[in-house]
Formats: sequence, structure tokens, C-alpha cells
Amino acid sequence: MDVISKYPAIFRVVGGPGVPPMVTLTRKAEQIAASESEAREDMGPLLVKNLRKLLMLSVDCMVPLETIELIRDELGLPGDFKKVLVPKYPHFFTVKDVHGRAHLCLENWDSSLAVTAREERFAEAGGLEPGGHLRKGKISKDGNFSGPFAFRSKSSKESDRGALSGRGDTSLCSRILFSRAIL
Repeated sequence: MDVISKYPAIFRVVGGPGVPPMVTLTRKAEQIAASESEAREDMGPLLVKNLRKLLMLSVDCMVPLETIELIRDELGLPGDFKKVLVPKYPHFFTVKDVHGRAHLCLENWDSSLAVTAREERFAEAGGLEPGGHLRKGKISKDGNFSGPFAFRSKSSKESDRGALSGRGDTSLCSRILFSRAIL
């Protein structure tokens, strides 16, 4: 009972001395629980995309159903994905019996799914042209990149240090050593 009372935003405990306690969900928790089925429906296309990517990673585009069941939670698949998800998308998935084991097979290869998450973020940020080619940076005729810092030639350390002479301090050297240093 103490554990339940630690979460008043989720659970409501009704009852008191002499009355057995009754535990219910708060109004907000009930709304979230009611919207769970809608969220599962909205996640369908994303789950199909992730499952297709997984099958594309395998050599023969098929994975045993037992293996998928082991990683089902990590993929976000529902418990009954074999009965709900696979028959709903027959143009993407089929279940075939290979050597006595049921395998989930990919029916259609989609090269647009063979993109890493990094490439997707780069494309969303505007780094790719509509044809899928990389956008090239503009370089001026003198070889510098365009932009506000294109012609900045010295860093702050170089400007603070001042110009260094190749000869160093020659005030202490004799005239002979100085002439040898120059030659």
C-alpha cells in the first residue's frame, strides 16, 4: 500500500479506518490508458518500417519468428504481431516454413529504407538536394569558402603573439657569432 501511495498522480486510494482501501486510477491516468489503443494504431507504420529494415539486414531477407519474438519488446511490436501486423501488410511480409521453423520473410525490397539514421537527419536538415545528392559548398575563385569567416586568416593566438623574428634576440651575441648565424 505504501508503494501505491507514493504515486498520487497515477493511483487514487479511497478508504479509511474501518473501511477496506480501494485503489483506482486518477482521471489523467485513465485518459492515458484509454488512448493506448489509438497510440498503438498510430505506431503501426513505424513498426512496419522498423521490421522491414530488420529483415533487409539479414542475408536472405528472412528471420525466424522465434528470434523476432525474443526482441519484440525492443522493436516495440505488440504481443500478437503475428496475428495482427503480418496479415495486415501481406505485400511486405509472409510467414514461410523453412526446415521446420517459421520464418518472417520480406516480400518487397525498398532501397529508400536502406538509409542510416544519420543520413535521415542530414536530409531533414537540408544537406541533400531533392535528387538525393549532397549539396556542395560554394568555393570562391581564390579557394576560400564563402561565408562570414571566409577570409579570416589569423587566429587570436597568432595576433596576440606578435611577429616572431627568425634571428631572435641578437643584442647579446658578438658580431662574429651574428655573422655566422646569418650565413
